[in-house]
Amino acid sequence: MLHRSLLSWEWYKDTNTKTVFLHLLLLANYGISKYKGFTLQSGQLITSLTEISNDTGLTVRQVRTALNHLKTTGEVAVKTTNKFSVITLVNWALYQSGNDIATSKTTHNRSDKRQTSDRQATRLIEEDKEVKEGKKERNISMSAKPTNTKNFIPPTVQEVTAYCQERNNAVDPERFIDFYTSKGWMVGKNKMKDWKSAVRTWEKNQTGGKANAINSGNPREDSGKSKESASLGIVL
Repeated sequence: MLHRSLLSWEWYKDTNTKTVFLHLLLLANYGISKYKGFTLQSGQLITSLTEISNDTGLTVRQVRTALNHLKTTGEVAVKTTNKFSVITLVNWALYQSGNDIATSKTTHNRSDKRQTSDRQATRLIEEDKEVKEGKKERNISMSAKPTNTKNFIPPTVQEVTAYCQERNNAVDPERFIDFYTSKGWMVGKNKMKDWKSAVRTWEKNQTGGKANAINSGNPREDSGKSKESASLGIVL
């Protein structure tokens, strides 16, 4: 709210000067702010002749003349750079009501507190999101670890035949397949993991005159029976 003292101001009847001055009063800072290295105090603003001209509808010449009027009577101080001007309203506080200044400070403080609270809430949300994403990544990483367990696939007769030919042994592939098929491809109480290893075991049990035992399907048990029959003089 502008103060009533403006009514007795010496430039009040100069329309252009009054327009520019009122425009500057309305745009001037209520608090402290920064702009491109400049710290602006209350009653200051950054603008240019062209910007004021566009905002007020006056020509640049009329704006320049009005500013010169205001400078001569000590209403404003102007610091000009090659890009903009810093204008200080010397008696800015005289044209503000006490309630406006107090309200401005209160609003500024509330805004700062609200911004601080918002930043804290945002930080907490981001931290919680990071924790959840970290847990999710760990879970994905753990679930993606390859397991050592492989499902056993029984071989075909052709595969066993090819392997036996490769090793040049006398294991009967069909007997081998039939034997372990009847046992559900179990080795003792455990599921078979490597049928080639079982072929090699049969192959080893052929040495030392145990070929008959291998062909019977159970090399160890039938080998024992062969020895027992031989000791009794029974021909198998």
